Amino acid sequence: MIDIEKIKRNFGRKFKLKRQEIGYSQAELTEQLDMESQNFISNFENGKKDISFSTFFKACKVLNSHPFEFFLTPAEKYDNALDERIELIKMIENMNNDEVKCLHTMAISINKLTSNKI
Repeated sequence: MIDIEKIKRNFGRKFKLKRQEIGYSQAELTEQLDMESQNFISNFENGKKDISFSTFFKACKVLNSHPFEFFLTPAEKYDNALDERIELIKMIENMNNDEVKCLHTMAISINKLTSNKI
């Protein structure tokens, strides 16, 4: 059975670690998110409050993080190629449609080349 409370605590803990890594206090993050009370940040980080999608995505932007990062297990977090995957996702998000199509075509070609070697 899924332990929702444990998931919320782990999610909040990851959020707190990222906030601290960036160097923001709870008060500074509260200000960056245009929130009135830093109690919300504290309660969220401790798994006591839920966060809305809009606030979560705004916080990701402030913390210079991809939302994907908060859903990783500890083992995935330290996968050597993970940083490159996240960086690639961020780059794709900033591409126009023609650039995405070009990258997709290149990826298909690379996949075909590597599939033939196996």
